[in-house]
Amino acid sequence: MDDFDLDKVINAKGAEKDLQKAVRVEQNIKENINQIISSYTTYKENCDAIAQKLLLRILNAKELKSIHSARYRIKEAKSLAVKIIKKKAKLPEIPSDDYDIEKYRNLDSHNYYKILMDLIGIRILIRYRTEWLTVHQWIRDNFFRGNEWFVKNCLTDYKDNPGKPFIAEKPKIYYRSNNELSFYKQIDRDFFEFIKSDEGYNSIHYIINTDGKYIEIQVRTIFDEAWSECTHDLVYKNKNEEKMFDLTYLSKCLAQQTNSAELIANLMYIKANDGDNFDAISNFMNTIDIKTPMNDSVQSSNYNSETKTSIKNRIDSLNKETPAFDGKIKNLNMF
Repeated sequence: MDDFDLDKVINAKGAEKDLQKAVRVEQNIKENINQIISSYTTYKENCDAIAQKLLLRILNAKELKSIHSARYRIKEAKSLAVKIIKKKAKLPEIPSDDYDIEKYRNLDSHNYYKILMDLIGIRILIRYRTEWLTVHQWIRDNFFRGNEWFVKNCLTDYKDNPGKPFIAEKPKIYYRSNNELSFYKQIDRDFFEFIKSDEGYNSIHYIINTDGKYIEIQVRTIFDEAWSECTHDLVYKNKNEEKMFDLTYLSKCLAQQTNSAELIANLMYIKANDGDNFDAISNFMNTIDIKTPMNDSVQSSNYNSETKTSIKNRIDSLNKETPAFDGKIKNLNMF
């Protein structure tokens, strides 16, 4: 806490406008945040041990040997302060009935760790979207204890000593297009909350409570991770509002290309694991919401020229899903 300067953090993160909005609903917000950060300094002391314990469990699970990688992070005090400001800034001056917004109104140093469930985060990266099925099943088998354990009220439902880790809320799937949604809805469709991301974000979030601390487990492909890293560094951290429109647009273009690249990688994965089983590829393609139909005349289990053309047409059609950008760099005429 000694080296924490809230004013410097606000200036460095470009959060001045959010602070102005937050002050309207909480005049002493700066004092409140400083108290939270002081408490958080102590709270963090055993977070590393808890996160490492779960990370090692993931890395040592024989069912998860195929994952690309996994890592953890503990939210920095600076990021925590800015998040609180942004959440408070979204509060209306007159309280509403929207609990997901209103739960931040009375957030303070005594309850922040019950309300903010992403103070500890673990990210699991997979190579191919189909590998998520294995990860999801492992998480469900090890942590799901029933819907009755889902937190409805962050304060009254908080468990400081649950005995066993449990999934604390309905897992969220952030998807960028109907292509991904149609794939996800084949598995445990009633188990998830589906959230459309217009920006291009694609990830699955699970919240578990272990030893009284919440951990957010994110699962995404290496393609989605690459997009996220670029967007976080070049768009989210951008402080030049004049550049924001162009950067946001290019980020959406990158998301579209990421989607196409991931599709090709998944086709390669199916090809490598199913040999020349065209039915496997056809079934995978049918999980994707593309208007171009497969050629009904293709009966062979082996690839032929018609098969390749049909798949190519489907991949090409992905690049036309977003009207503003057809997937070809030469057609970027925005400048």
